[in-house]
Amino acid sequence: MDNKEKESEDDDNILEILKLSTACVGKIINSMEFTDAFTLSSLSNRSKNCVRSANYQIAGMKFEFCNSEDDDRILLARTTHALADSIIEPRDSHPQRWSIFLPKREVMGIFTYRYKDFNLVGRTNVDCKELVTNHLMNVFKTDKTYVTIRRTIKNLPDFFLWKYVKKFTYVEVSPEKDETLNITTDDINFVLGTVKSLNYRFSVNINEKVFKLKNSIYDECELLCFDDAHWLDTENLLTHTPLLKKLRLNGIHGKQINTVLKHMIRGDSSKLVEFSTFAGYRFVENDIFDGIETKIENIQKRKTTDGRFQISYCTDINNIRVTIENPQNELLLNAWIAELEEELRSKNRRKWRARMTGND
Repeated sequence: MDNKEKESEDDDNILEILKLSTACVGKIINSMEFTDAFTLSSLSNRSKNCVRSANYQIAGMKFEFCNSEDDDRILLARTTHALADSIIEPRDSHPQRWSIFLPKREVMGIFTYRYKDFNLVGRTNVDCKELVTNHLMNVFKTDKTYVTIRRTIKNLPDFFLWKYVKKFTYVEVSPEKDETLNITTDDINFVLGTVKSLNYRFSVNINEKVFKLKNSIYDECELLCFDDAHWLDTENLLTHTPLLKKLRLNGIHGKQINTVLKHMIRGDSSKLVEFSTFAGYRFVENDIFDGIETKIENIQKRKTTDGRFQISYCTDINNIRVTIENPQNELLLNAWIAELEEELRSKNRRKWRARMTGND
């Protein structure tokens, strides 16, 4: 039997599945390896509808566009038991910003597929990424969709992904390790002003000395993060993000921090509850609260630690509270930094071990 005859026989066997009851077909499809379910859905309109109706269990879907286009891939978090022949990566191997948005205790495994792993029956392999993405989003559903862009993409506003994914949980523009990703201010304004996402993260270099946000970002956005924001104009930043909940700006100096605080107190972002920063080398503590009236007796702690600046309310780790007087209401700012929190945890663990061993 040659390959064509075998493929024809396999297709016939797959189509036989569709003759079973809807419930039975659904169970079979959900037990399939994802690329098999994808191939089945591309055989005919009937098979596509069957796969769509089976509600293939996906907890999260992530698109990664890598430094090499051949490595572009899709990661799936499955809620069913993983198949033995699947490519499974432990959940802990992925950055926390990808995994923390997934439903706890439901994810059985994270599967990684390159675009070329997908087979669209009757389609050529020419520019298949757009066809695969279109088919994928049409047949398989998930409430949590992510994208990570790791290379420079020309004409980013025309990138095919935006046509098929209308809303993301997380949009990340960040280079691969030891690489540099150059991006224009127009690209950043496009992503923030046009691509709808609950969370944005940028780890990029720009050519301009100063970047000003031109448009308001998606009104349901909860987190905006710049890994290096020394070039960011913070003067009117919050006026473009009125419903933002968390703001993380690393590499900024004291005056930039102070500007953000002033606008927070003024109420430019009514929903903002957390502002954090890993300050840059130009950080000057005296710049903080410059021109801001505070009740000095309410400032219990204000300091830099290894370049970190913290303004936060009480946590399980340390009792640190900063109260800034607001004409309308008392504003608590949380700028607790995850790295510092982990550092304090580590110190506490070391102290505890020392006490237990009598080495303190």
